[in-house]
Amino acid sequence: MKALTENRMLSANNKAYLFVFRYILSAFTVCTAAFILLKFPAISASGVKKGIDICLASLIPSLYPFMILTNYYAMSEISRIRIKTADKLCNFLFRLPGCCIAVILLSFVGGLPVGAKMSAELYERGLISKEQFARLLSFCVNPGPAFVISAVGVSMLRSKETGIILYVSLIMSSLFIGILSRYFAPADETYISCTANDNSSKNKRAPFEKAVIKSSKSLFSICAWVTAFSCFNEITANLNISDALRSFILCTSEMTNGSMTASECFSVPVVAAVIGFSGFCGHLQLIGEIKKAGMKYKYFLVSRIINSGLSAVICSFILKYFPVAEETFAVGIKPEAGENSGSLFLSVMMLFMAALFLIGDDYRVGRKNTKKFNFY
Repeated sequence: MKALTENRMLSANNKAYLFVFRYILSAFTVCTAAFILLKFPAISASGVKKGIDICLASLIPSLYPFMILTNYYAMSEISRIRIKTADKLCNFLFRLPGCCIAVILLSFVGGLPVGAKMSAELYERGLISKEQFARLLSFCVNPGPAFVISAVGVSMLRSKETGIILYVSLIMSSLFIGILSRYFAPADETYISCTANDNSSKNKRAPFEKAVIKSSKSLFSICAWVTAFSCFNEITANLNISDALRSFILCTSEMTNGSMTASECFSVPVVAAVIGFSGFCGHLQLIGEIKKAGMKYKYFLVSRIINSGLSAVICSFILKYFPVAEETFAVGIKPEAGENSGSLFLSVMMLFMAALFLIGDDYRVGRKNTKKFNFY
C-alpha cells in the first residue's frame, strides 16, 4: 500500500514537472519567434507577400473549383448512389464501402486537402465509420496534377515528362498504402451502407450553397497556413545556418518551397520524396480532420514518411526504364555527392527506421503482442 502511494506521488510529480517544462518551452518558443520577427521585419514581410502571391497565383485558382465540386458531391444525393462494381472493388482493394471510391479518385486530381475534406464530410453524414475515416486519411492526401505536372514538372524541372513521372509515382505510392491499410481494418468490421445513418437531412441549406460556404472557409484556412510557413521559410533562408540544415527545413516545412529547393539541389526521386511527405504545412492544414477521426498524429506522420520513401523508390524505378535527360532536372547547382550521400536505399531505410521509432511504443516488431495495432 505504501509503495502504491509512493508511485502515485511520483506520477503526480512527473506530470507537474512535464507541465512546467511544456509551459517554459512554449514561452521560450513565443519569445524567440517574437525576437526573430522584430529583428527581421523586412524579411518577414517579404515572406508573407510571397505566401499571398502563391495563394492568389496558383492555390486559389487550382483548388477552389475542385473543393466546391467535391464538397457538393459529398453533401448531395449523388454520394448515396450505390454501384455494385464500386462496392466490390473498394471492398476488395481497401476494405472500404463503395461510396469512398469517388473520394479516392478525386483526391488524386483535386489537390492536397480535397480527399481529407471529402472523407470528413462522409464521416459527418454517417456514411463511413471513424476507423474507415482514419484509414482514408492515411492515403487520400495527395497533390493534384496541376501542382505536380505544371508547377513542379514544367516550371521547376523544365520537363512535362518528368512531372508526369512524379505524378504517377505519387499515385502508385498512395494506392499501395491504401491496399496495405486494409490489413489494419478490424476483423469484425461491418460496412455502413451508403444510405444508412445519413445525417444530411438535418441541414436545411441546399448542398451547393453549403459546399461554397464550406469550401471558402477551408480555403481561407489553407491560405493562412501557407502564408505563415512562407514567412517562416523566408526567415530560414536568410539565417546563418549550414546549407544542409537549411535545405532540410525548407524541404520538410512546406511543399511548394520544398519542391523548389529539392529541384535545384537534388535528383528527381528526392523531389518525389519531398512532395510525398507533403510538408508540415500540409499536415497542419489537416489537423482538424486528423483529430475528428480520432487518429494519432504520429500515425499520420508515419503514413507520410512511408509515402515519401515509396514515392522516391517508385520514381527511381520508373526513371530506370523511362530515363529523362539529366539537364531537365538539374536546374540549380547540385551539391557534390559524397560516399553514400546519393544512395536511395540508405535514404529509404532511414525513413523506415524513423517510422518504426514513431510507432514503437504501440507496436512491437518481431514479438508476440496482445495489443492490436490501430490508428487510435
